[in-house]
Amino acid sequence: MLINLMQVPVSQFGYYFGAVVLGYISGTLLGPRLLRLKGLDQALRLGTLLSLLGGITVLGVAINGVLNPFLICLPMFVYNIGVGIIVPQSQAASMHPFPEKAGAASALNGFLMLGFSAIIGLLVAKFYSGSALPMGIAVFCMGTVSFVICRLKVKAIEVVKQA
Repeated sequence: MLINLMQVPVSQFGYYFGAVVLGYISGTLLGPRLLRLKGLDQALRLGTLLSLLGGITVLGVAINGVLNPFLICLPMFVYNIGVGIIVPQSQAASMHPFPEKAGAASALNGFLMLGFSAIIGLLVAKFYSGSALPMGIAVFCMGTVSFVICRLKVKAIEVVKQA
């Protein structure tokens, strides 16, 4: 999309791609610190909020037809900070209660994550229309779903604690 649609020279593509990946790396470095300082629930809340905000912004840019690589990559950087916070923390937390099954749980998690990513990628490719809109919709939907699920999960835990 950056090269074909936004005419980013191949020699510069790596900088944009690297900036987006740097968002994920930043999130993975920030996540454990947030976990220690604020706890798992607050770390996940912040991560899902960042992903939601990045997704909303990418969708807004795509809806408005803005073909500026910086305006696509900056919100993707923010989105990926959120993903970098969410993925390692939630994966570790999901395996914590069952250490004897950590290998199988990790394998299943990886399979589901990569399989779901492949499906989303295929859908974005199928509905590609020469604009950033299919990607914007996908990023927005994933940010929204993670935000809502996190809030429902945290709310369910709070209800159980009160009972």
